[in-house]
Amino acid sequence: DLAAEIAFSESSPIYQKLVIDEQIVDSVFSFFRDSRDPGLLFVAARVKKVDDMDNVRDEILATLAGLRDKPVSAERLAAVKSNLKYGFALSMDNTGSVAGTLAQYIQLVPTPETINKLYALYDSVTPRVIQEMCAKYLTEKRMTVGTLAATGAYKARALPAAPAPRPQAAAGKLADASSYSWVSTPKSEGAIAAGGKGGQRFQPGPT
Repeated sequence: DLAAEIAFSESSPIYQKLVIDEQIVDSVFSFFRDSRDPGLLFVAARVKKVDDMDNVRDEILATLAGLRDKPVSAERLAAVKSNLKYGFALSMDNTGSVAGTLAQYIQLVPTPETINKLYALYDSVTPRVIQEMCAKYLTEKRMTVGTLAATGAYKARALPAAPAPRPQAAAGKLADASSYSWVSTPKSEGAIAAGGKGGQRFQPGPT
């Protein structure tokens, strides 16, 4: 949840670039269903022109690579935690929304205390934890990228080559510490979706 919010919310760099500045997509979003079982993190975008689909896809993949390659700033993480917490509280402004929200969590564990545990868990997450989780789960091997085009002919450009494995250090020596990066995507004449195998809400794990 935190990684997706950091990377693909309306305050994220990729949203500001593709939706606000360049205006080549009209939507970028992520979805990670609350579940007791391992599930998928979905990242999607709706692209205005078919010609831009590959570039948008690559922007998404590069954003995911950034989560793996370096930790997010403490300030950005704190802002996301605050937005999630107070946005959640403000959303429960009538009896219907309160009942609907509680139902989502009670069906996972039969107590409303689940909500407090979840946000306490959010508070305990550090930039390092997010980087390690993304490096483990948001990888090319665990990812599926799909594209749908409503109009026009579209032939997807090949995905960028996966980075070569980093060399292993011999005993008493340091391995090459150079960083690497790679790609991911979205699309309104078409849509691009990247689904990564993730884990449980409280303890990520593979599907």
